[in-house]
Formats: sequence, C-alpha cells, structure tokens
Amino acid sequence: PLSSLLSSHSSLPPSHPLAHPLSPPSPPFLSLPLTRLSFRILFQGTFWQRRRMLKEVEGGRGLKKEEWLEHEGDGTTLVKAGSKVWVHFTVTVESSQEVVDSSRGEHMTEVGGITVYKPKNPLEMSLAQEGGEESVFPGFALALKTMTLGERAGFLVPHDLAYGPAGKGKVGPGEALELNVEVLGIDGAFAPPRR
Repeated sequence: PLSSLLSSHSSLPPSHPLAHPLSPPSPPFLSLPLTRLSFRILFQGTFWQRRRMLKEVEGGRGLKKEEWLEHEGDGTTLVKAGSKVWVHFTVTVESSQEVVDSSRGEHMTEVGGITVYKPKNPLEMSLAQEGGEESVFPGFALALKTMTLGERAGFLVPHDLAYGPAGKGKVGPGEALELNVEVLGIDGAFAPPRR
C-alpha cells in the first residue's frame, strides 16, 4: 500500500531523491523559473550565439541584421525617409556589452515627495527626408528603414555608422554597437500590443 511505500523512505534525509517518491527530480534546467531572460537563453540564444545568422543589409554600408527576427512585422507598412515612428530600442557597446541607452525598463521619478518607478516611454522621432541630417546616429536610421510595423530585430552597427573614431559619452572611439529595435508605430499606424 501507499502508506508502507511512504514509510519505507521516512528515514532518508530530505535532500535524497528517493525521500519524495511521488515527486521525481526534474532535470536542472527545468527547475529554473522560466523568466523572459531564461527563455531567451534556453530557446532563442544570446546575441553572441546568433551572430552567425547576421546578414549584411543591402546598401547598408556594413550594417548587419539578424536573419532570425525576435518578432515579425506586418511586412507591408514600411519605415521610410520622412516617416514619424514610435520605437523601443536598446543600444549596447559590442566589445564591453555595456548598455549605453535604452527606452525599455523603468525610470525614477518623484510624485508628491515619494520616489516611484515608472515605465519608460517609447522614443518618438521623425526620420530626415532624403539627404537630410538624422537626429540619431546613421546606423539607427538605416536599421529602421529595413523594418516594418511591429517588427523587432537586432543589428550590428559598425563604428563608422555609430559614433566614429571620436566616440561619444560612454561609447569609446571606434566602437561598434549592437542595436535592438522594435517598431511600435509608423505615421499614426500602430502595431497591436503583444501579450
């Protein structure tokens, strides 16, 4: 009977696998909490593991885009010169893996004398008309022009399309950047929210 089976294991230490016969041990990776980060590492891989899937963008002057997209776009609503866009982005220095700018996450603010954390807002910006000067580094604008509404993708931006030999702020001279972008809206059309 079940009672005798359970009593036969009562003298085993709690850490012993047979101390709980009705709960067989799981493989170690299955016992980890399945957070977004652990899901990405287990099933999608890190940016470094996917680098072999980077493909040079046609006419992108060395800009490379991941062939495996994190989210597909609608395939028809394109970002183009002069478009007004709403995007979430993260910029990381390739060599150090330091995040230097991001619209994702939270920021601290003070409300009525109390410090609270609020979600950051997407970046709202307009791309320059053909031949105009962009408000972001050149690789960012070129990356956007390869994307459609709702798409999220990673890019490797060479230094000459980033901040060049001079660098800027936390980006050192001649540093390449990793850019992750999600297009939330284009010219007043918005992607449905993701669950």
